[in-house]
Amino acid sequence: DARRARKPDRSLLRLLARAHRFRELILHGDGRSIVELAEESGVGAPYFGRILRLGFLAPEVTSAILDGRQPIDLSAKRLAVTTDLPKAWDEQKRMLGFG
Repeated sequence: DARRARKPDRSLLRLLARAHRFRELILHGDGRSIVELAEESGVGAPYFGRILRLGFLAPEVTSAILDGRQPIDLSAKRLAVTTDLPKAWDEQKRMLGFG
């Protein structure tokens, strides 16, 4: 199976790492705003917000990306610009091509 033989995509891994870093900043940000946290991170607030949402991806999606089992057309660029990511994990999986 071609998916099994692939290696994890470094760009996707970096994006997920950034998303989880942003999530931790929010969770432990002592009430600082997204604008303040984005500024401290050296990015704009809209980008911070988009990437932050990726820190709450369905666990199956995150695991697949970490293992290199994501759909071939799921790139870091596509994921980073997705503005309409559903909150429901089943809908996320469908939208991102996981079945």
